[in-house]
This record gives sequence, structure tokens and C-alpha cells, in this order.
Amino acid sequence: MSEQLRSRSELQGRVWVLDCRDTKVPNGHHQQGRHWKAAVLSVCGEGGPHPLLWNFGPAPQACDLALARPLVKAALQQWGQGAIEWLIMDAGFVDGPWIRALKEQAIDSIIRIKEGMDNWQAALTAAKKASPAAWQKVALPKRRKGCPLPLRREIMGLPDQPGWETLDLPIALCLVRDTYADKVSYWLLVSTAPSQSARQIYQLFRLRWGIEESFMALARYHGLNELHACRDGLALAIIHFSLLAHTLRYLCRRVDRTSARPRTKYLVVYWAGYYALLHASQVFQRVFDHWARWEGRREEILEALRYCEGA
Repeated sequence: MSEQLRSRSELQGRVWVLDCRDTKVPNGHHQQGRHWKAAVLSVCGEGGPHPLLWNFGPAPQACDLALARPLVKAALQQWGQGAIEWLIMDAGFVDGPWIRALKEQAIDSIIRIKEGMDNWQAALTAAKKASPAAWQKVALPKRRKGCPLPLRREIMGLPDQPGWETLDLPIALCLVRDTYADKVSYWLLVSTAPSQSARQIYQLFRLRWGIEESFMALARYHGLNELHACRDGLALAIIHFSLLAHTLRYLCRRVDRTSARPRTKYLVVYWAGYYALLHASQVFQRVFDHWARWEGRREEILEALRYCEGA
């Protein structure tokens, strides 16, 4: 199905976001439930990142990297080399050998470095020695109600620094400084494209926030944080189809905006565990052939037809 989705012009971007989603599955009357983690690969398009491929693993046994490596490998096998040009990731995916392997496959990465790591500390030390003029002001982030906003956000570009030798790749660094009323915080972004400016790195990484909004929408409107007690197979099916529906809904809304909504001459007919795609004439042929059974359900038939007509 991912190939079919990739054939749509709306989903043919080359910038991708990789992130993980953790869902708790209650365990009935038992106190402890189970956790499943989904590594989700989303293509950036209009309206943000759109999930296209994902990989499941039990949490906490399955770490982010353990799910991410086979997921990206499967994506390249399915869509071919060149499908992914940029991969935007958070700190959970930091792994030098893997990032280097991605670069060898013509995939550049922008990844956030965990606060407190040696490389993060080295960048902070270098920035404190730099001229104040080296900092560039950028727009404040958009945050949901209740989350504190900094008074000012600035970025600084840094050249390749000591401490990255084991990566064996030239890199570019972007240090972000958020100034609040009572504190100053820093976070570091690393790009495997050494010619990138701090602003280019920052703008690309900002695309990652869209997947957080998608995950919040899935939790709020589709209940992914509030699954009922069920077997793991059903829980994974709910997560799977929720992610798929999220992307399909985006495509449907795009079609609506372009006034090119595809029409179908079929009706989907369900019975027990079966379904069929039938022409309306085929449906009514069966109704008329067994009219004695259907005669008392006239209003139900009309209601179903009005639903299919969009009324």
C-alpha cells in the first residue's frame, strides 16, 4: 500500500521525519498493562508530515534505533534509492555508524543531540566564547496553551568541532538558545550536510514538530492513549489503521480543495465478515429477487442510499 500512496503527488516529498509513538494497552482487571512502540516514517508535505510506513515493537525492549534501522531499510527496498533525501530525527536516534551508513546511501540527517552529552557541552563552550553578533534571532515557536514560551529564540552556526571524529563525516552544527524570564536553555542540532547554514538546519528541523501534532491529534481524536483492554493483535491493528487513516484523510481533504473528488459507481455491501463492491443495480436486483424479506425494511434501504449520496 505504501507504493500506492507514494504514487500520489502529495506524498512524493524527499524530506522525511522519523519518530516513535508509545501506546499503552490496558490489561483488563490487572494493574499493569503492556506498551507497544511504533517507529513511524512520515513524508513532509503540505500540512506537515504524513505517516507512510511504520514498524512495531514491544516497549521498553524495543528501543527507537532497533525499530528505526529495519524501517528505513524496508522503505528504501520498497521505494528505491533516492526516495529519502533528508531524514529529520530526535535525540533517541543518535548512532554514529547508522548515520554514516545513511550518508553512504545519499541520505542526509539532521538530528538533535541530547543535552549534557560531551558534544553538546563542547558546542555550548564554543558559543559562549563567540561574539554576541554571531547569534541570529528567529521567530518564536508556536506552542499549545499552557506551555511556556521563551521571550527570545536565537541560533548560531558552528563549524565542525573536535569530538566528532568517530562519526568520520564532515558536519554542520546549529546551536539554539531560548531565553526565558528566569532561565536560558540551549539545544544542539547536527547536520551531515557540512555546507548548510544554521538557519537552513533550523528550518528543516522545525518540520519535525508536525509529527508531534499528528501524534497529539491521534491521541485526542482517535484515542490512541486510551485503548480498551484487548489482545495485542487488535491493539496493533487499531494503531496501524489509525496511522493509515490519518494520511488518507489528508489526501481526501486535498482532493476536496481541488474540486476533483473521484466518483465511484460502486456500493460497499457488508454481510457478517464479508463485503463486496457492487453496482447499485446489482444491489437492487437482489432486493427485488427477495422482496418478501426486504419489504418491511424500506426505510432502512432509503436511509442507506441517502448516506451513500452524502445526505
